[in-house]
Amino acid sequence: MADEETLRILKQGPDAWNEWRKANPGRRADLRRANLSAADLRGRYLIEADRWQRYELIAVDEVGYVPLADIGAEFLFQVISERAERAALIVTTNLPFSEWTTVFPNPRLCKALLDRITDRAHIIETGTESFRFRRTVERRKKT
Repeated sequence: MADEETLRILKQGPDAWNEWRKANPGRRADLRRANLSAADLRGRYLIEADRWQRYELIAVDEVGYVPLADIGAEFLFQVISERAERAALIVTTNLPFSEWTTVFPNPRLCKALLDRITDRAHIIETGTESFRFRRTVERRKKT
């Protein structure tokens, strides 16, 4: 659950947020389950993106399952672009790249994200059939 104090400071604007982050470097900003889809977070130093850099591998599963709000797309772009050429990334999706603009609302950001994801990538196409659906059907046949 999001911390009310954190949300209050975040809503005060970039200066208040950045000042609070500098004064509280060891405190984690708890924004879990906070609805930030309408928030203007430009200029805020969101240190949480930095923590993703320490992992050797991250997996982003089911890109395309739900469209991302602008802030979510920008956060994912920040994480992926900072990892580019430094660490491993696995992305799973059931969408062809041509349909990623349905997930990422900004076409330029979508293009830049795909550029970083596909550069030096190993793209493995497994087909359009869901392995979960196939497994369910096979289980039902056995019973």
